[in-house]
Amino acid sequence: MIEIAKKNLSKVEIPEKYGFFVFLEKEKLLYFSQTANLKKTIRKLLTKDLDNPEILKLNSLTSKIHYETTSDMMQALAHKKIFAQKHRKEISLNIHQNYVYLALDFKTPFLQVTEDTQKKNLYLGPFEDRFFLYDLLDMMQNAFHLPNCEDEEFPCSLWNEKKCDGWCMKENREISEMIFQNYILSNPQLMTKLEKNYNELFNKLEFEKAEKVKEQRYLLQKFQEWQKFLLITKVLEYEDEHYQIVKGKLKKVKRPQTVNFSPIEIDYRENEILAFDKKELAERWIVFQYCQKKDEKLVEKVHKMRMDIIQNNLWKK
Repeated sequence: MIEIAKKNLSKVEIPEKYGFFVFLEKEKLLYFSQTANLKKTIRKLLTKDLDNPEILKLNSLTSKIHYETTSDMMQALAHKKIFAQKHRKEISLNIHQNYVYLALDFKTPFLQVTEDTQKKNLYLGPFEDRFFLYDLLDMMQNAFHLPNCEDEEFPCSLWNEKKCDGWCMKENREISEMIFQNYILSNPQLMTKLEKNYNELFNKLEFEKAEKVKEQRYLLQKFQEWQKFLLITKVLEYEDEHYQIVKGKLKKVKRPQTVNFSPIEIDYRENEILAFDKKELAERWIVFQYCQKKDEKLVEKVHKMRMDIIQNNLWKK
């Protein structure tokens, strides 16, 4: 691996490539991970992130960085996991602590951004960016009049201003259907409506309004891709000449030499069917994208199967 002294970082051109990197305090291991862009990630972790004390700590302690480039993210992940088998116990930093979950409830407030999954709500996540969720909830309320309650008081100002359809006053069955169709499953009618709104505004030359709808469409597309990921990651199984994937995680690397991994098994509660531990996010997302690229039909098949299970079992409860 290539070594860089932190004090010389500004003088060195780090490649903008896939890769694996290690942060050290002299010879003490501080943190290691994979990335799609070595330059961007290393520099980001060595800037002062005031919202994350763990990154501040990493920044202050790091004296040097090691890195190596890889051909893609799966190879970078494989390098990281092989390295982790030897050094996992040496790591104490937790830079994932700011990740969040979307908590779903069937009474007001219906949707909340939370730090953990400890209550009886149904959870989705984790998500890296809490502000993405805040923007999403605002968009869903503005575009579709779905709930975005600030607290347990109802009816609220959104109802009075005709910006919400008054979900706090609807029947439980109707509320359950709204939550499942829009926040657990990917409701295709939402994107259809936004596409129609965008085309109408664009054709009327109302470009500023059309641009706002375009932003709404981007948020929805990103969220629906995440819904798909959360639905299937825990049951995703795939194998080719390079890797074996079991339950959405990398189980075996086959080339250039065979390396097996023993993932830690976590017992999830029923309300965590669409949630998992924050530390698993990067690996699960890389594996999901790899499977989608290698066998899109398999991913779609698993996605449909999981939607059927959710609709037939969880919704009925």
